[in-house]
Amino acid sequence: MDDEPSVIDVLMEFFRQFDHGQHYVVEAASNGADAYRAFLRQRPDLILLDMNMPGMDGLQLLKQIRAIDGRVPVMMVTANQSTKAAAEAHTTGIFAYIPKPFDFRHLDLLVGLVLPPPKRPGGSPDGARQR
Repeated sequence: MDDEPSVIDVLMEFFRQFDHGQHYVVEAASNGADAYRAFLRQRPDLILLDMNMPGMDGLQLLKQIRAIDGRVPVMMVTANQSTKAAAEAHTTGIFAYIPKPFDFRHLDLLVGLVLPPPKRPGGSPDGARQR
């Protein structure tokens, strides 16, 4: 969820190519209110949230999300280098704070860490049979 169309396009393309053994459905929003409605409509497995969005900023939205669901992982992305904002985001419960411009290898690693591995035949995430 970002307010810059070019950033949204880049992230959408990144997630279309992202492959950790499963298909991801990606939804984008360009402002805080639309992002909140998207969250309510379909609880995502992961939220990438821009710190600065029109209408409702990322911290306000994060607090509203946390009031409803404290478990969904949130990664806060921002060009803002404010340590105060980063600290507030961390205390509100984010998984990661990612500065812009993105390091896509780092983003790929973080997304791979936070999303559950795909189920394999036999019921275990890594394909080993359960006894």
